[in-house]
Amino acid sequence: MGENAEEKIKCFDAYATNDSIRKCKLLLPHLPAALQSRCALLIRLMEVSDLEKRLRSGNARPPFPEVTPLQTDLTKGDPNTIAFLDELLLYSTPGEKQQLNQIKNTMQSIAQMQDAMEMLQMLQELFPDAFSGNGDPMDLFSALQGMNLF
Repeated sequence: MGENAEEKIKCFDAYATNDSIRKCKLLLPHLPAALQSRCALLIRLMEVSDLEKRLRSGNARPPFPEVTPLQTDLTKGDPNTIAFLDELLLYSTPGEKQQLNQIKNTMQSIAQMQDAMEMLQMLQELFPDAFSGNGDPMDLFSALQGMNLF
């Protein structure tokens, strides 16, 4: 979980920098402590400036050329979306973690309910006689039991 997130961050950092900026980053720990914060800000500004120049020139390649879109329909329980939420958890505050876990749990619960509904529909198609009663769950259970399904 954490490795994939770190790899993505490193990939983006490699995209948003160049060798001159890397040299400045190597120099940063060797500067007096009073200068480090200002130089760190300067380095970030250099990164933004360099990226902006590459974008204007058309030489900027996408940092992640292979698109893995996230599922925006949270009722699907998409594994890629859940994995992304797990990656977000690594960098989230306790309150954000609670919210993200609630989203994940809701997605997983909805997916389980959908699976149960599909199973019920399949049983209904396979054993229509068991579902021809008055809709009482006990009648349905008794009918399925009578067919030696339980």
